[in-house]
This record gives sequence, C-alpha cells and structure tokens, in this order.
Amino acid sequence: MRPFKMREQMLGQLPGQVARKRTLAELYNAEQMAHVVRRERSRCDRGGSQFSLVVLHLDPTVQKRSVCRLASGILKLVRETDEVGYIEPTVIGVVLPDTDPIGASIFVSRIKQATAGKAWDPRCVVYAYPDIDSNNNSGNGRSPEDSGMPIATDQPMQANGQTDSRGSAPVNDGVSANHSSSTHSNSTATLAQPQQRLMTEDSYGDDPPISAVEIRSLADLLTEPLPIWKRAIDIIVSSTAIVFSAPVMAAAALAIRVDSKGPIIFKQMRTGLGGRPFTIYKFRTMCTDAEARQKHLRQLSEQDGPAFKLKKDPRITRIGALLRKTSIDELPQLFNVLNGTMTLVGPRPLPVFEADACKSWHQRRHDVTPGLTCIWQVHGRSRVKFEEWMRMDMRYAKRRTFWQDAKLVISTVPAVIMRRGAN
Repeated sequence: MRPFKMREQMLGQLPGQVARKRTLAELYNAEQMAHVVRRERSRCDRGGSQFSLVVLHLDPTVQKRSVCRLASGILKLVRETDEVGYIEPTVIGVVLPDTDPIGASIFVSRIKQATAGKAWDPRCVVYAYPDIDSNNNSGNGRSPEDSGMPIATDQPMQANGQTDSRGSAPVNDGVSANHSSSTHSNSTATLAQPQQRLMTEDSYGDDPPISAVEIRSLADLLTEPLPIWKRAIDIIVSSTAIVFSAPVMAAAALAIRVDSKGPIIFKQMRTGLGGRPFTIYKFRTMCTDAEARQKHLRQLSEQDGPAFKLKKDPRITRIGALLRKTSIDELPQLFNVLNGTMTLVGPRPLPVFEADACKSWHQRRHDVTPGLTCIWQVHGRSRVKFEEWMRMDMRYAKRRTFWQDAKLVISTVPAVIMRRGAN
C-alpha cells in the first residue's frame, strides 16, 4: 500500500487536532472492509464500546463516475478514525467507531444534505453494534452503568456542556466518546418516529435534522450462509440417514410412549444463524416439567457459564437415560439439518435463554449455522470451561472446510461410543 500523503491543517474546534486530505486510493476493497468491521467488533467486545456501520447503496446502473463522486463527498465528512471502503461496486461502507445509531443518523443526514438532487443520492442503512436489546451484555456480570454503556433517555446527556462534531455528548466517565445514547432493534427500526428519537433535533446545534434511517443489527450483515458444497452434503447425508435410521427412531418413539406420559418429540427454541431463534427437535428424555424444574437445579450445574449440564440429572426418565447414552435422542435433529436450520457440522445451538445470557463476544459463533457436531463434541464437552467451548466454536467458524468437516464427522463416532465428556 502506498504511503499516505500527509498534508495537515489545524482545525478550529479542538486545539491540536490534525486533519489531512484523504484520497480515493485509500478506500478499502470488499475483503478489507469485512476485516475492518470484524476487527471493530472485536475491539468493542473487548472494551465495551459501540460502533456503527453506515452502508450507502447506489443504483447498480449508475456510472462509476457517480460512485467516485459519492466516495469523494464521504471522505470530506468522515473523521480521521473513520474507515471507508467498498462493500460492492456500487455500495460503500463507512465504519464509525464510538458512534451510536443517533450519531450515525446525523452523519447520514449530512450525506443526504450534500447529495440532495444529485444523481448519486444513496439509500442509507445503519448497522449498530452491540445489539443492546438482545442482551449481549447481560452475561458479563456488569450493569450498563458499570460498563459505560449509554442508556436510552428522553433528554440529551451532557458532559461539561460540550458536544463533539458528530453531535453526540461524551459519556460521563471521563473518556471522550462520540455517542450519548443508544437505540436498537433486533431486525429493523427507524429514527423518523418521535417516540424513538432519543435526542431533540435542536440539541445538535448546527447539525441538520435527523433523516429517517433504517437501523439494523450488525449480525444481519456478518452471517455467513452455508457454502453450496456444505448444503448439498447436508441434504444427501441427512435424507439418507433418516431413511436408514427410521426403524431405530420408530422403536425409540414406542419406548418413550410406554415409559412415561408426555410428547414423544421434545421441541425447544434455540439460537441459530444470526442469533435468530428456531425450533430444535429431539426425542424427549426428561419429564414433562423439566424446564420448569431447571431453575431449582441450577446451582448444581457441572458446566460453568450460562449453559446447564448435570450428569445425574433427576429429571431424566429411564428410557431417556438409554437414549442419551447412545445419542439416539439426537436423531430427530436430522430433520433440522434437512430443512436448513442446522447443518451436520457447526457450533451446537444453545437454548435462547442461555444464549441471551452469553457475553457479547460469544455471539460471534452465530455467524455460522449451528450443527449436530463440532470441535466441542469431539475434544471437550463438559470437561472444558464454557469460554473454551466458545473459543472452539469460533475457531471452527473461521476455518470451515470440507476436510475439517469430514475429520470432525469421523471423530464424532468414537467420541459418541466412548461418551467422552458426556453427561
């Protein structure tokens, strides 16, 4: 990469702040932008901060000249710490560190003001991180006040009566920041509605009124769909396995019906790709009120963290113990694989209430589709700490290959037979 041209000029707003002219040659390509976004997410997870990604869509039919004009205009508006690059040929992304959706919406308003009436007026979407409403911070043992996370309020937060150039006041922890309040939606939201606006327009001084901006969770952008080869293998293997295991599943269903009252199939909401919930299927191995009784057994869990594991669980039925020992209770999940909510190899999905209690960095495992088996099933299970389990899942997510999947599937067979680390 060629060296930056360091042409500096002093700014009037803050003594000692330096700015330079940024050129189109410095814009990141799509691969580099993906790396920047993931790096910023990791930084926020470690430091408890927040950032926004503004994505600007141009009509695919516009000329390259219009894309360059838009990019040039954006470079005049960004801060030195902001990152700009192409996501697609006619889609530009801007990473705004330490900026909440309100601050990002002000930035969008400035872009809209600069491009009004021009051929390259873009459609803008703001992706926010972290996703506060999904309780990503609930597992870190700290309240929003302790972590420095801004709290939603009807009045603007102020510190020493100063605001930054983006229009947001620093938080009251002695650290300069570019966000003052937070808003979020699990899917989409807008700042155009008065009840969702957390600061009044005139509190931004010379900034333009906030435009109606679509707000999304960053998880919507970072999820990685199944590769074609992986989905093809899932369909072939799961459909074949369902046919050959049909007699075993029929026998298991009959045994459950005879052994205890209640449904044969246990259904539970678990967290899948992108943090979206889905229904998982298993043969019922516990009494019908097992989930209600779990809170009384929580202190006996042999697994640290939000996950619950208990070797001698009193809720397990007689036939359920056998089904668990042989892993036959997992066979109905082949239908989850067939319908695409799960895959053969991938991080094991946690129940929604356990996933909600995880730390924010644990949520990265939701970038990929959950599976029947993964590194944890083969090399860990209840013998490893919860955070090491999460690291195993993320290590797999970064290196999904055919050969790794094949190795894990082959290794799962002796792990199941020998019940290594199983409860």
